[in-house]
Amino acid sequence: MPLPIDPRRKPASVKIHVSSGAGVDIAWADGHASHFDFVYLRDNCPCATCNDERIKKESLGEASPAFADSDFVFRWPLHGHLFL
Repeated sequence: MPLPIDPRRKPASVKIHVSSGAGVDIAWADGHASHFDFVYLRDNCPCATCNDERIKKESLGEASPAFADSDFVFRWPLHGHLFL
């Protein structure tokens, strides 16, 4: 049998600001308000898909433009990969 939900933990309203990209605003039944940016939610999402994306992003590092043999390329510091 599931435990009853504490009424103070129940959202009174939830607003998702998709078009502006501002994030999610939650007004709680106890009067508290919370705001979560989409970046924060993505970075803290525990699902396997988001975790895999974080690992890929961290392993690639920041791409930096470079020149190799007179061509413009991007170099990823951790792997040394070059892309034309």
